[in-house]
Amino acid sequence: MAPDQSDVQAMTQKDDETFRKYAQRWRNVATQVSPHVGEKEMTKLLLKTLSQFYYEMMVGSVPRDFSEMVSIGMRLEEGVREGRLTVSADIQEIADSLET
Repeated sequence: MAPDQSDVQAMTQKDDETFRKYAQRWRNVATQVSPHVGEKEMTKLLLKTLSQFYYEMMVGSVPRDFSEMVSIGMRLEEGVREGRLTVSADIQEIADSLET
């Protein structure tokens, strides 16, 4: 049975998963949703699955499409790793685990 929108909305980023890998995994599932989800709707759905940090940083930027959202997420992740962005302790633990 094909996944539906509630299946992709329930997805979350794993602790040891980079933003890019999560977005790729998420999109692989989202492309199987029936009925088909358009690019704009896909971007909105992904945004709703993100942690509070990513959501707050992206909601105001309004990415035009999925690839732009992935690019923004990767830059945010890089900013955290470099210490340029501050996140809550639980999100920082995830960022630290990605460095190893």
